[in-house]
Amino acid sequence: MVTIKRYIGKVKKPLHWRGRRHFLRNVVLPSVTAVLLLLAVRTLLLTQFSLSDNLPASGLLEGDRILVDRTAYGVRNPLAGFFGADRWGRGVPQYGETAVWTEIQGAGGMRLGRITALPGDTVTCGTQRYVLAAGTYAAGTDIIIHSQLVGRIVCVTYSIDARAPFYNCLRSGRMFVKPSATGGQ
Repeated sequence: MVTIKRYIGKVKKPLHWRGRRHFLRNVVLPSVTAVLLLLAVRTLLLTQFSLSDNLPASGLLEGDRILVDRTAYGVRNPLAGFFGADRWGRGVPQYGETAVWTEIQGAGGMRLGRITALPGDTVTCGTQRYVLAAGTYAAGTDIIIHSQLVGRIVCVTYSIDARAPFYNCLRSGRMFVKPSATGGQ
């Protein structure tokens, strides 16, 4: 004859019955670790931006969500005050690459465009001609310093048409499209 007493110790208790220590170790610690890992990846390696305007030269449309590789021009050092260098490693943009950079003037938002001139190239602004110094690039009429560069566009992850009804706003042909396929690198 089998008694209930034999099985009482073998039954797993629900998580909330086991005590605070088990709850902290099994629920809180993994959740905090996952959030910190997500923040580290988002701020140091990859990030995603939404476009608010059409860029026909790059083949990008309003509503595109672009994935940006933050390590393309060196990993930004979030603690530059302590370690000195603002970046670890140094990559250089190439002609025709679609790069993302921060604006110094204005609201401090993100801009993107194709790199049209590298250091040593001559750029014309109005009637004046300038030779770009080391660490300076041009994208159309914008002059970019290397410390302003955020990264290189990897792909368009998805695209939303704001003028379409909500049940038909996702552009199905623009999911994980590489920049070279969107119009030209």
